[in-house]
Amino acid sequence: MAQRAGVFFLLGGLLLSSVHAGDIPGLIPYRKGDKWGYCDPQRKIVVPAQYDRSFPFHAGMGRVQKGGRFGFVDTLGIEVIPLFYDQAGDFADGSAPVTKSGKWGFVDKSGSEFIPLIYDDLTRFQTGVAGIYLNGKWGAIDRQARTIVTFIYEDRITFYGWFARIKRGGEYGYLDTYGTEVVPPRYDEAAAAFINGYARVERKGKVGYVSPEDREFMFGRFDGVSDLAEGRAVVHKNHKYGFIDSDGKILVPLRYDHAADFHESLAVVALKGKTGYVDWQGRLKIPIQFEAAGSFREGRACVIRDGRKGFIDRLGRLVIEDQYDEAYEFQEGRSRVRSNGKYGFIDTLGNVVIPFQYDGADNFNDGRAWVSIGNKSGFVDPAGNEAVPLKYDEAGSIDNGLILVRLGDRFGYIDIQGREYFDDKTERIKEKE
Repeated sequence: MAQRAGVFFLLGGLLLSSVHAGDIPGLIPYRKGDKWGYCDPQRKIVVPAQYDRSFPFHAGMGRVQKGGRFGFVDTLGIEVIPLFYDQAGDFADGSAPVTKSGKWGFVDKSGSEFIPLIYDDLTRFQTGVAGIYLNGKWGAIDRQARTIVTFIYEDRITFYGWFARIKRGGEYGYLDTYGTEVVPPRYDEAAAAFINGYARVERKGKVGYVSPEDREFMFGRFDGVSDLAEGRAVVHKNHKYGFIDSDGKILVPLRYDHAADFHESLAVVALKGKTGYVDWQGRLKIPIQFEAAGSFREGRACVIRDGRKGFIDRLGRLVIEDQYDEAYEFQEGRSRVRSNGKYGFIDTLGNVVIPFQYDGADNFNDGRAWVSIGNKSGFVDPAGNEAVPLKYDEAGSIDNGLILVRLGDRFGYIDIQGREYFDDKTERIKEKE
């Protein structure tokens, strides 16, 4: 079967972040034979194919590689940061992480190493602060390379908003962007970030929450808790599940055998091998009757009866018959379903909008869905048109409006319309005047 993942690993380098599919950049990585450069969307060369690798633009800068060294070009195609670094990440918020001889730092768009390459590891800047690893300990600096967090911590420091989890003396706590330990380390386990003002923590077998003001909440009351998603959390004690709100009030008594987080104001609960749904007030909104059930997405939830999958609406009505071997949550008005060994797509009314003809498929994202027949893959649009022909041996995810594909032993980029930005033929791409 055609491959969906792995193409990035074969190419090496840092993984690329995803953005909206419609945002086709001004310059596009283009390959001619074994060399890479950049062209514009009309396939006119802007940067001649001279590099061993070129990558999609991020924040107005394109990462390039040649002879094992990395640098950057700007939107005019000028190599503003020379090929000097052993590795580099893409630009974000005006900076990019770079490394030379095993030491890391940051460069800005002018090429200035505003954070010197003296660190053993680092994380990206968030709210003006970056986690830094030096001499076996983690700390943090600001954009002026001033030490904000002393290098005394044992685990990677990554800021989420204004706070980061820390580990000292084998115990976890939290600090803020000023370097203050707002929650001193004392927990055996701790979530990476605060969600809705609280982080899940555990100490000596007891679980609960702590706030950035170091106020413990519901600590030791339950055997397990989830994040306070949508202002609600799943809790369990003595193998029975229920829900609390952000004030700790029990919304749904702990009487279920299992429960999942709320989605679209409804949550799945299970009792005696069957599932149903409760609302925020704890009322059993959809009776417990299904063999299994999924969370609501776009007003529909997948349910299983007699081993077959279908969809219900928020009133519990079976709006799409339970007739499928596999069915997945709706995204962009389409659900990927499988019947008789083949994949197709249905809309929220149950109409088959893309026929059952594919051996593999993925959910829709930014107006495209990956599909495969045999060992070849491509992409379809919501109407079922093959926007990208099924001829590629591997295809990655959409990145800045582009898709990295493999055809034989060659890689290159295509856009979401299927236009190829590589050339292995005698036809030459026209030089831009």
